[in-house]
Amino acid sequence: MHGFCGAFGVIFVGLFARDTYVNQAYGPSGQVQYGLFFGGGAKLLACQCLGVICIIAWVAVTIGSLFALMKAIGILRVPVDEEILGLDVSHHGGKAYNDGNDEREMTGVSDMNAR
Repeated sequence: MHGFCGAFGVIFVGLFARDTYVNQAYGPSGQVQYGLFFGGGAKLLACQCLGVICIIAWVAVTIGSLFALMKAIGILRVPVDEEILGLDVSHHGGKAYNDGNDEREMTGVSDMNAR
């Protein structure tokens, strides 16, 4: 969601940038591009699309590298038995939702050990 909405906003600058707003931000230098729908042509839109592509590439490389490193170290996933039991029980010591089952039955803790 965040990536789509961000890309949507960046691309829409290339479509809807008004000359008055662009001139307020950058000054009337004559070299500033306006949005496609306001007579500016497609140059600004192309620049905005290239920017989105560069952001996607940057995020893919940096986050892909981070995930690869985490997988190599062994901290990307939790063990299967903890995943089946539920991370609330295995990592936080309790259930997130009261579904009527006793927590000790899920963790295998007897009444003697729970006291």
